[in-house]
Amino acid sequence: MIANSKQVGGNHYKTKVEHWDFTVLNGLGYLEGCATKYISRWRKKGGKQDLLKALHYIDKLIELAARGKVRPPGAPPRWAFWRKRSRLKVRIEDFCQANGLTGPEVPAITYLTCWRNVADLAAGREYVVELIQA
Repeated sequence: MIANSKQVGGNHYKTKVEHWDFTVLNGLGYLEGCATKYISRWRKKGGKQDLLKALHYIDKLIELAARGKVRPPGAPPRWAFWRKRSRLKVRIEDFCQANGLTGPEVPAITYLTCWRNVADLAAGREYVVELIQA
């Protein structure tokens, strides 16, 4: 049986591009994976609480990155930050479209997928804050 053919509880992950494929194939760490999971499902499942959970994971990621305890996922040179999106195994655009993500969700996912430093993580965090405040 193929794991993507079933889901235990709900249908918030049943999309053409599933979150776990996006996370694993793009080499995201645990904290990035959890944060992007909550951002991608908040409208379908947990609402504002999911965004607060995402924020909590991002805060932990920022804390660890600031202390040099975690490294960016396959970080390209700074000038290539936005170009890296085109080299991903599962493109951010495809993931966002398949999951109905729009507005601040897209740059939040982008920053968390392609971050290079704490400033990038902080920028992604601000997009999540924007969603919470909306």
